[in-house]
Amino acid sequence: MKIPVATPLRRRTFLRRTAQTAASLALAGTAVHGADSPVGWSFRSERREIRDSHTGRRLVQLTSGDAFDMPMYYYIPTYDRNGKAIVFQRYDERTGEVQLYKIDVASGETVQLTAAKTPNSLWRPHLQPPGHGVRDLLCAVNVAKNEVIYFDDRSIRAVDLATLADREIGRVPEDRTPSGLTGVSPNGRYFVYPHFNRAWWEANLPPKPQPERWHPRDSQLDLLDLQTGKVTTLMYVNFWITHANFYDDHRILFCHTATDYAVLMTDLLHPGQYENIRTHSADGWPNHYNVTNRGVMYEMLNDSKNGQTIAGIYDPETRARREYRLALSQGRLHIGRDPEARLWFFETTVDGKPTIMFYPRLAPGVLNPGRALMSGDYATFSNNQRSHFHPSVTPDRKHILFTGGDARNQTNHLFLLDISDLSDTEIAS
Repeated sequence: MKIPVATPLRRRTFLRRTAQTAASLALAGTAVHGADSPVGWSFRSERREIRDSHTGRRLVQLTSGDAFDMPMYYYIPTYDRNGKAIVFQRYDERTGEVQLYKIDVASGETVQLTAAKTPNSLWRPHLQPPGHGVRDLLCAVNVAKNEVIYFDDRSIRAVDLATLADREIGRVPEDRTPSGLTGVSPNGRYFVYPHFNRAWWEANLPPKPQPERWHPRDSQLDLLDLQTGKVTTLMYVNFWITHANFYDDHRILFCHTATDYAVLMTDLLHPGQYENIRTHSADGWPNHYNVTNRGVMYEMLNDSKNGQTIAGIYDPETRARREYRLALSQGRLHIGRDPEARLWFFETTVDGKPTIMFYPRLAPGVLNPGRALMSGDYATFSNNQRSHFHPSVTPDRKHILFTGGDARNQTNHLFLLDISDLSDTEIAS
């Protein structure tokens, strides 16, 4: 079944907006994209409102069509500075192209932001056919500067989310390849990204099997100063750094080590060292985690798929850790992102079907029950990173943003789940 990708704006409206953008860029002394560039292409995304068949909750499907849409990886922000527009990745499974777009949540107006040409750009090429465009999943929104940073092959670039002005801000060394998810410091000053040996990576592309996290040697975690252009290598390690993002303006979280699934923290003020803030124990091992203003929230995996699950929060200031036992399946398990740590919720499964589970109350020493916020009607399609909900509270705290499946044509898109009625999770002493 073919579904219209969007309702195009009238040609006159599009041309007027293009002219306005070009004028503003010319005044700023920035080159304007050529007439044949798809950057700036604007259209109205189809909006679909849904009442969940199980809970009656209101959902809004923001995007649709034959492509696969996904926000920034949910460890980091995906909204613009005003909290009105979402920056997202659109992957065309037929052509293999992946580019960045933004959508105004209220109006549905959607704009293409990039026209990158990175060959073999998919982060996990062993899970899907070869692709091209921006380096898949390695983009990051600089909220303070209202721009999005992306890789076009070895060029590190930034797009202004208002003017669409695009500039190079750095370069990946020719003998290196970006290896993991990235982040920007809250003050907008620094960009962090991991990379490993290019020759080693290209020698292990399909049809070779996907390397394990302990295979890379001489991985680096680099810090790019966005004001001066200076690059500082924070560390060299012999494992695959798959994720890196800021905890605050100088501390950075990353994962995992060669021997353990672990949440690690380093400090740009003290390069060359890091600490393990949660690793394997009798309760399992940490997998996903999120930054909040109260510490690092995380969930633990274990060998029991449907037994109890441990989730917790770690305060780097006091080194105190609080953990809770949850009645929670480990299928598709991802702890939800709430930057204020007021709501505890998880991507999980119930009877084998994906859902988002909310915990109204957490108490130590007991098994805490949760309740599903929606049915399994939004199961995602494909077997790569676009197949997870990656749920995150929106800036206005009225919704959970997640990547959901559209069964009409078996693609994945941006969804909002209404949570305006939820009270904060009660934390019992």
